[in-house]
Amino acid sequence: AAIVLCRHATSARMETSCTTEISPAVRDEVIRIVDSRLEEYHADRTGKPDYALGSLGAAIASIFSTRPYTKRPAEYVPWEVLHWEHFNTPDVIIKPGIMPGECWAFEGRGFVAIQLSMPIYVSGFSLEHTPKELTPFGHIESAPRKFSVWGLLSLEDKDEEFLGRFEFEDNGKSLQTFDAVVREKAFHLVELRIESNHGHLEYTCLYRFRVHGRPAI
Repeated sequence: AAIVLCRHATSARMETSCTTEISPAVRDEVIRIVDSRLEEYHADRTGKPDYALGSLGAAIASIFSTRPYTKRPAEYVPWEVLHWEHFNTPDVIIKPGIMPGECWAFEGRGFVAIQLSMPIYVSGFSLEHTPKELTPFGHIESAPRKFSVWGLLSLEDKDEEFLGRFEFEDNGKSLQTFDAVVREKAFHLVELRIESNHGHLEYTCLYRFRVHGRPAI
C-alpha cells in the first residue's frame, strides 16, 4: 500500500509541476526508480536473500563460551533488557525485529555459530542494531563495534576460513552491509565473533545478523 501511495504521490507531483519541464519518458523512468527503491526497502531493507534467517531453516549451532547477560539491577533495568525474559536468547539474531530490547545481550566478547539454511558461497553480511532515534537517550553504546566472520564446514572444523573483519559504525545507518573476503569454498556454517562494542561496560546487544551469497546447490 505504501508503494502504491508513493507512486501515486510521485505521479501527481510530476503531473502538476514537472510535465512542462521533462518528457514523459524521463518521468516514467523516475517513477520506475522510485518504485524499485521502495520495493527493495520492503524486501527486508537489503534486497538480498538472508541465508541466516531462521524462518528459512537457519539455526543457532553454538554460542561456544559466550556468557549471556543475566544481571537484573535492583534500582534500574537498562532499557535494552526491559523484556529480557522474552528476547535474551541467541536465536533472536536470526529473526526480524529491531525494536529496543529485541536483542541477544551477552557479557564481554560474543561468539556464535549459525547453520545457514543451505550451503552458499558467501558474498557479504549485514548487521543491524536498533536505530538511535528509538532509544531513550539517543545513543547505542551496547551496539557491536569490531567483529569478524569465519566460514566453517562443521562445528568440529579446525581450519575455519577467514571471511573478513569489520566495524559497525555507531554514527552510520542502523543496517550496515559488508563485503566478505571471496572464497572458492561453499559454507554451511559461519561463526560470528563480536570483539568489542561502542562503550557499554556491562553488555553488548546483538539484534540481527544476516549472511548473503549464492547457493552452492
